[in-house]
Amino acid sequence: MSIVALRTITPATEYPITLSEAKSHIRITYTAEDTYIQSLIVAATDWAQQFTRRIFIDTQVGIRMDRFPASGDAAELQGDPQGQWFYIRRSMQRKKEAAKRDQSILLPGGFVSAINDIDYIDVAGAPQTLTGPTSAAPGTDYQEDLTDDEWCFIYPNSTTGWPGVDSNAVNAVLIDYQVGWPTRDDVPESICQAI
Repeated sequence: MSIVALRTITPATEYPITLSEAKSHIRITYTAEDTYIQSLIVAATDWAQQFTRRIFIDTQVGIRMDRFPASGDAAELQGDPQGQWFYIRRSMQRKKEAAKRDQSILLPGGFVSAINDIDYIDVAGAPQTLTGPTSAAPGTDYQEDLTDDEWCFIYPNSTTGWPGVDSNAVNAVLIDYQVGWPTRDDVPESICQAI
């Protein structure tokens, strides 16, 4: 998986289609081309994920930002000819209505099943971890909206907001989460056919 803004931490262990499904589709019964056909599955899956801007099967990913959004801001994925990056902009400039909530952070990649944790460097330069509803160790440091199949969001605790970060640190914030359908059997048939 290589959506530019996302860093893969733990890749998916399977692809949306199997070698036997691909061979059946192209009507090949011998094994001499198996390595080549598997490489085509990998390439086609990567291309389809890039095209749809989605990760298809459960993958642990991370996004990095220099800071949390301040009051009146929101963080979202932006595009340019060379790739994508995260950008903090005013909440009212966001495109999706659900994204206009103050200090929200967009989590790209498709279906998000859980936020593992949010690590950051505090103003004193010390590493810290926030936990929320679906964290490996559940907590109440932030709220999450994982109901959308395309875009998901996290928001700071309504009473405290996002914590301050070390202003001299580059990539002071790392959000680690799970994205993609749970198994290959959950991937929509239209995506499998396209691959």
